Amino acid sequence: KEYKWVVFSRRKKNYLGMLPDGQIDIKGLTGKKRNTPDYIKELFKGVVGVLSSASDIAAFEKSVEDVRALLKNSINDLRRGRVPLNLLAFRVALTKPLSSYTKTTPQHVKAARHLLQHLKKLGIEHSIEVGDVISFVKTSDKVGVKPIELARIDEVDHEKYIDILRTTLEQVLEALDISFEELLEKYSIDYFTQ
Repeated sequence: KEYKWVVFSRRKKNYLGMLPDGQIDIKGLTGKKRNTPDYIKELFKGVVGVLSSASDIAAFEKSVEDVRALLKNSINDLRRGRVPLNLLAFRVALTKPLSSYTKTTPQHVKAARHLLQHLKKLGIEHSIEVGDVISFVKTSDKVGVKPIELARIDEVDHEKYIDILRTTLEQVLEALDISFEELLEKYSIDYFTQ
């Protein structure tokens, strides 16, 4: 293949580059898992969008700085509770009846059961069936999840989302020679002034 620019991570078959037609070619880099919250998917797209504006090596080097700034701001927004719950929601379809989960309880099942208990307390009869999509957020309480219908932004475990962001972007960042630890500097000037 021919590229205007290309960067490689330290892993085999992991790279991204710009094709002559301006399209970004991404190989082996994560970021598009089906159940990933929209906020993180959009950040991944945002990173790709920033990089796709670079038509040559000099512009690419500038775009790496723009990616760094985008991600620092996004992490600060997460930490401050500025990201709406609907963008943080995981959406997972129920593949078997709730009653069949006896040994282990996946997070979406915990959230579904919590929702049903809440509705029952309110005197509302409701059922959750196979195929229904459960939307939940990760919380900092001992249960660790809450259905989005019952969650508040102050209950969200922002550090868990930052870990998911790290996992989603680390291969791309590695290829760009950006340290995720550098992005996590809690006490940057930006953190206090925004």
